[in-house]
Amino acid sequence: MKHLTEQSVKNYHKLLKNIIDLPLLEILLDIGIDLIELHPDEQFIHYLTEEIQEKHPLDDINALNMKFRQVQDFYNDCIASYENIDMYEPEEEKLSDTEKVLQILLSFQSHDANVQIVKSSLVEAVETVAYEYGFMDELYDLDDVAFRKFLKKEVFDVEGGLYINYISMLDMRNTLIANDCEDERELYVMALMLMINLSVYNMVRKERFELEQKMESKKVGRNEPCPCGSGKKYKKCCGK
Repeated sequence: MKHLTEQSVKNYHKLLKNIIDLPLLEILLDIGIDLIELHPDEQFIHYLTEEIQEKHPLDDINALNMKFRQVQDFYNDCIASYENIDMYEPEEEKLSDTEKVLQILLSFQSHDANVQIVKSSLVEAVETVAYEYGFMDELYDLDDVAFRKFLKKEVFDVEGGLYINYISMLDMRNTLIANDCEDERELYVMALMLMINLSVYNMVRKERFELEQKMESKKVGRNEPCPCGSGKKYKKCCGK
């Protein structure tokens, strides 16, 4: 997969503007939000393919397949763009690529439209992390001070990046909900920070997935001794 570049974004804009109605910026951010989940279900790409079928009902199968491939290529390049941002070993050139791509994507819509895209993406990102890490109730039941204390104590390592990343998204969400951002530069910075934060969650997702795979590979066979130390076979003890 190739990550998005200035030229490829311009090309995709020409190719896809008559195929799907969603702005490319919204698609890019939605794909990043999907990458928060340990097992991304790719529902968004299915939604896009359904939209193509509804918007172009008279196309023959070859024409539809061509449109599907173009959308799939953009989808893959979006994922590669998140993979391209390595916050463990950041490279200025790669971040510069992301900045340029984002500036172009923002230029395709009005400022007001971009505000709504970034705002709704931040709301969804904050909720997706809360759901994935098991604190959706606390997100809405606790006041701000109590919620931040809860995150520090119960969810994230305070010295780790995930707490900082989440609070960053939470603060940006709250800012846009309270007041629409009139400054284009400020909105651009918010969109860039959201992309960076989503890339961090994507890296953590991959680490979590690798750990899950290792744990599954170490599962006890039913005829093996039970790890509780009882001396019985696992199937006749804790594996009942």
